[in-house]
Amino acid sequence: MAEYNVRVYGNTIKGTVGDVTFDWPEAEAVHIDPDRRETGQRRHQPDESSPGLDVVKRIVEHYKNAAVKLSPGADFNMLGFDAEIELISHKGECKQAVAWTGRFKQAHRRATVLPAGESISAGKDEPLDWPLPRTVTPGCFLFEPDPAVIRANLVGKVAGIHNLSPVDKQIAWLVGEKRVVTSLLNIFKVIDTMDFSAKRVRQWLNRHDIGEVQIKTRGFAAHPQEIMKHLKKLTGQKQAVLFLTRVNKKPLAILGQRL
Repeated sequence: MAEYNVRVYGNTIKGTVGDVTFDWPEAEAVHIDPDRRETGQRRHQPDESSPGLDVVKRIVEHYKNAAVKLSPGADFNMLGFDAEIELISHKGECKQAVAWTGRFKQAHRRATVLPAGESISAGKDEPLDWPLPRTVTPGCFLFEPDPAVIRANLVGKVAGIHNLSPVDKQIAWLVGEKRVVTSLLNIFKVIDTMDFSAKRVRQWLNRHDIGEVQIKTRGFAAHPQEIMKHLKKLTGQKQAVLFLTRVNKKPLAILGQRL
């Protein structure tokens, strides 16, 4: 497969098969893609892959310049070697993590969004604290960070760059007064907000002429499927997104329009 992929780009390579625990050909760099399905079920932690983490560490020490594929759900503190961790999403889903070492390492954390190819990164000692929360009000913009940005712990960095604030100190939804155009954030215009009530939410949506709604939850106890049971008789003509979260430990509903 590697030989085929290289031919697609007009080049050729010669493949060899060996035991990765000791068969290390001469090279200036190495790409390691450990098997995460050795037992048939996908594993997420580096020490559960094949080759194991001890072998991967020895390979990295030998070659210095390495790119190691990881699960985006891995505990990156387990690696035991210095690396830039890049989280990569594709069409809104965090698909992959890569540990870059040696001359490939350019930052501490990075998030890359595909297919746009936009990235954001932070150095090891760069502060990543979130700004103070602010109240969500009708007419402002709500921003949903890409999953790669959240997993890379770069929400605070994005918020600082674009002068945005979280809706709550523990909720990765951001709000601002100005529209921001970046593939790192999904953008919505806030129509209205209300203290959430399962009994009142359908009437509230009908008052706004909403007939079709997508539900997004973050830090909210109920699942979207449960909320949908209360919304079977929407009569409106418009589409909207219903954000359900907790602000200051109280349930909040935010009605937004996707832009």
